[in-house]
Amino acid sequence: MLVRKFINAFHIYRTRGIVDLLHIAVHKLPKARVDLTDAVDVSNEYINWLYYANPGMLHRGNLYCIDYAIRNMPDNTPVIEIGSFSGLSTNVLSYFKTKYHITKPLITCDKWKFAGAENGGFVGDSASVTHAEYREFVKKNYMRNIRMFSRHDLPYTLEMVSDDFFAAWRQSKEAIDVLDRPIRLGGSIGFAYMETIPMNMPDGTLKTATNSWWMVDLSSLTIPPTVQSGRSVKLLLK
Repeated sequence: MLVRKFINAFHIYRTRGIVDLLHIAVHKLPKARVDLTDAVDVSNEYINWLYYANPGMLHRGNLYCIDYAIRNMPDNTPVIEIGSFSGLSTNVLSYFKTKYHITKPLITCDKWKFAGAENGGFVGDSASVTHAEYREFVKKNYMRNIRMFSRHDLPYTLEMVSDDFFAAWRQSKEAIDVLDRPIRLGGSIGFAYMETIPMNMPDGTLKTATNSWWMVDLSSLTIPPTVQSGRSVKLLLK
């Protein structure tokens, strides 16, 4: 039933683009809870040890979809990630990118602006840890984790929100990452992993991503792992 609604929504909104369809997925379908007890877990020994040492919120059911998308992504295209936190998903993406001999870079973005930090002060009812300290700790932890687990092919990470990232991508800007390295943005995207959909993604971003994979981590949805669109842009929903 839910799958048919999603497909019908695509046919209704196809003239306005896949972005509107993604917005529907976020705002209209979250009431259907997903049963994670039957999730396929493709973890191996390395992934298990990575999870022990690297904090994060990546459900293991996502590993199958990430593996599939990277294994089938277009040649000579980069992987992007929106939201990196402490680097668990980043290091997982890097692992599968190496496994399938993807030579184009992994490019991520995160501003490390967390909920509740707008007014500063302490984290929750902590008497010692401030939001500013927490943010700096997580950011440094991220850089340490990628230097440890992805040192063979360090990802480029830009300290910016998704809106600014996609705007820079559309304009093919050169940016400096958190490790002080330059990277030229722009071009086709082979696989995009994001925790949520950027609501202000510039028009045309997805329209130019012909035959690429976009994966959105929406743990509240019960949609099969792949939905094929009329524009050959494949959407993976956990």
